[in-house]
Amino acid sequence: MAPPERRPWSTAHSLGAAASLLLGVAPVLLIGLQWGVAWLTLGRPPRPMLDDPKFISPLVTVLGVIAGFCLALLPVQPFLLPALWWRIARETPQWRLIALGCVVLPIASVVILRQDPFSIVTWWFD
Repeated sequence: MAPPERRPWSTAHSLGAAASLLLGVAPVLLIGLQWGVAWLTLGRPPRPMLDDPKFISPLVTVLGVIAGFCLALLPVQPFLLPALWWRIARETPQWRLIALGCVVLPIASVVILRQDPFSIVTWWFD
């Protein structure tokens, strides 16, 4: 029996892989970016229970909405994205590594958010 024919890795596969992997760390990056923009806007680090993210600036509010959407997707990513990559690119050797990243990165994001360095997540949920 002949081995299955492998399809070449396309640019669309590369872009999809980058987007899938970035989606796993997007909540951490966006919440950090939102905190940094709030710091630049206020001129000091934002403080929990004092500086509400919704009322600092429109850019901080928009970043908060996008971060909230990515955070809402975080629980389903380790299950949905590897299955999607198995279906799309199982003939290519890269799909296993991408699927592993799609499982590990959201879990790492949860661990980082749970540790709450610099009380950023406390400020964000305020």
